[in-house]
Amino acid sequence: EVVQLVEPWAELGDCWCSAPVFKGRLSLAVFLGHAIHPEQLIIEHIPKPATLDFSTAPKNIDIWAHLAEGLTLSRIPQVWRQNSAACTSPKPYMADDHSDKEEWVCLGAMRYDIDSLEVTQRLDFRSYGQVPPFRIDGAVVRVTENYGAGYTCLYHVRLEGMRGDELGE
Repeated sequence: EVVQLVEPWAELGDCWCSAPVFKGRLSLAVFLGHAIHPEQLIIEHIPKPATLDFSTAPKNIDIWAHLAEGLTLSRIPQVWRQNSAACTSPKPYMADDHSDKEEWVCLGAMRYDIDSLEVTQRLDFRSYGQVPPFRIDGAVVRVTENYGAGYTCLYHVRLEGMRGDELGE
């Protein structure tokens, strides 16, 4: 299952940009139609030599996941509960957040390297040797810092994972 959080660009300059904020921070939240076991986050940006202003590119990125219905932090492996230290941003807060119903876990943090020749960069969640042993039904991608602009532009953001039926659940 592939979830396109931001559609890929068709032409140079096609992107989604945040409103101006301190250090270009932005949050992009999505709730999924089906719960998935998350596999990887993929960020793609226009190549640095092809842009007029590379400072709008994301630099440091956190990804938070909302545990699927019926799951709580106490029911997921300890290593994933401790993983929240990887995120520098706070746990997402939703206006209708009910502590007993909504649980968030940090899937990880990545640094998008604008100087890399690889414009498609990935954060693999299988870092503990397997696909996370829990399902999520939402995610928040947070750019905590960009390359210097007052706003951040995203060209392509993709969250990949497997539905439970693909794992034989």
